[in-house]
Amino acid sequence: MKKFKCPDCDEVFESETSEEMLNLLQPHYMSKHADIMKNGTEEKQKAWMEKFYKDWEGAKEK
Repeated sequence: MKKFKCPDCDEVFESETSEEMLNLLQPHYMSKHADIMKNGTEEKQKAWMEKFYKDWEGAKEK
């Protein structure tokens, strides 16, 4: 189980896999960071995903 802090706020989530984490982050972003979701370009989305996977690999096990 890894703890992962939202890159755009201080909310922390826990999950076993990166896929589970993305499933937790998606509704969080829709409600708390709607502006990011609305204004995201394909390039910004790709950069966010690359950063997510890098940060996920560095996240500490709980």
